[in-house]
Amino acid sequence: MKTRGFKLPHGDHNVGRIYIPDTLTSPAGAIIICHGGPGGQQFDPDEADRWLLNPPWVIVSFDNYACGLTGGHDPEMTFDRWGKDTADVYRFVTTLPEVDPSRVGLIGISSGSEAALRCAIDYATPAFVVSIATCASPNYGNWPAQILCRDLEALQRGETSDCCGLQFKLGFF
Repeated sequence: MKTRGFKLPHGDHNVGRIYIPDTLTSPAGAIIICHGGPGGQQFDPDEADRWLLNPPWVIVSFDNYACGLTGGHDPEMTFDRWGKDTADVYRFVTTLPEVDPSRVGLIGISSGSEAALRCAIDYATPAFVVSIATCASPNYGNWPAQILCRDLEALQRGETSDCCGLQFKLGFF
């Protein structure tokens, strides 16, 4: 498997890694992994064979704003911003010579599913979106959608609410 890093020249200058199977002989579909927060890239190259074979897929992992190597200030992070970051990476991936641009999709994990869904709804048209352990549901623990429902009036007054140990204003949600 070949790997190479990238840093986008625009937007939040997202940093990521591309995993290309050695068996690739023509442009393939690509899976963009949208990590959960507050972590960074969540792809274990030791498990690449399970993801990349039959048919071969190009895998792309990246850090959203305020995560990992992309960096940024946590209070400025919003799920809309993550959706835009994901769209920026999506557009970049569709230009790669190893990738068939009509077969690029997103897998969102935890809060990364919020970014993947917002990207697909507002900014891009991926071939597929898979949402794993989404926090976009108001029934999913003490996570963004539930906090928004519970604290909406306070947030509308300009107050903040705690999410993952950080204080965020309405724009985050």
